[in-house]
Amino acid sequence: MDDQIRRAYYGDPDSLRDSANKFFTVVSQDLFTNMLHVCDFGCGDGFNTQWWCDQAPFNKDDIYVNHTKVSGIDLIDSKTDKFDRVAGDILSMPYKDDEFNLGWCHYTLQQLKDPVLGLIEMRRVMTDYSLLFLSVPQSLDKEYDRLKTKFSQFDRVFYTLPILITHLAMAGWDCRGGYFLKEYNNRDICAVVKPMRDWKEPNDAYELNMYDLMDRKVLPESTDDMIKAKGYFDETALMLKWMNGMLTDYNTRV
Repeated sequence: MDDQIRRAYYGDPDSLRDSANKFFTVVSQDLFTNMLHVCDFGCGDGFNTQWWCDQAPFNKDDIYVNHTKVSGIDLIDSKTDKFDRVAGDILSMPYKDDEFNLGWCHYTLQQLKDPVLGLIEMRRVMTDYSLLFLSVPQSLDKEYDRLKTKFSQFDRVFYTLPILITHLAMAGWDCRGGYFLKEYNNRDICAVVKPMRDWKEPNDAYELNMYDLMDRKVLPESTDDMIKAKGYFDETALMLKWMNGMLTDYNTRV
C-alpha cells in the first residue's frame, strides 16, 4: 500500500500517534505487571498496535514472568510477525467469549456500519474485569471562529462526546465509572471504560432511551439532572475526569 492510499484509509500517522499519546502518556506501568491479552479492534497496519507489543513482551528466558500478548483484527488482510493479526469484521469477530482483558480501539468506531453492535461485540470478547481504551474524532470543529463539520470519506458516524457516551452506555459499558477527555479545539475524543457487570442485555439496544440508561446507572452521574428535566443531556451537563485525575467541566467545550 503506497503512502497516499495508506493515509487516506488509516489516517495521518503523526496525528494518530499524537492522539494515541493521550493514552500512552498516562497509562500506568503497573498495568503491565498483570498477565494481559490485548486486542486492537481495527489494528490497521499495526502502527499504534506496536506500543502495546513493546510493553512487557514475552521473555523466552523467563517464561513464568507475566507478559502482554497482543492480537489485532482489521477488515484489510495484512501479514505481520509483531502480533496475532486476523482479517475480520468487528461486528462479528472470530474470538471466543471473555478472551481479552484489555481492548484498544483507536479511530475505528466511527467507520463501523453499526458502532453500538461493534461495542456490544467488543464487550462479548472481553472479560468483566477488562478495560477498553477508545478514541474517535469529533465531527464538529472550529476554524476561524466558525463551527464546521469534518468528516472522512471512510467515516459513517458523526461523533461528539455526548454521542460517544450514549453509544457506550447503550452497549453496556460503564460510563459512570469511566474516564473521558475532549480538549478544547482538539478533535480527539478519548474514553477508558469497563463493562457493566450483571448487565441485562436488551432485545434491541437502540430501544434504550435516556431514562432507561439513567436508571441502569451507565451514564455519568452529572447527566442525571438534565435528563430528568429535559429527557436528554449535552455537553453542558458533563463534568468528567481523565486518567491523570484532571476534572473538566465541558460546559464551555466544543
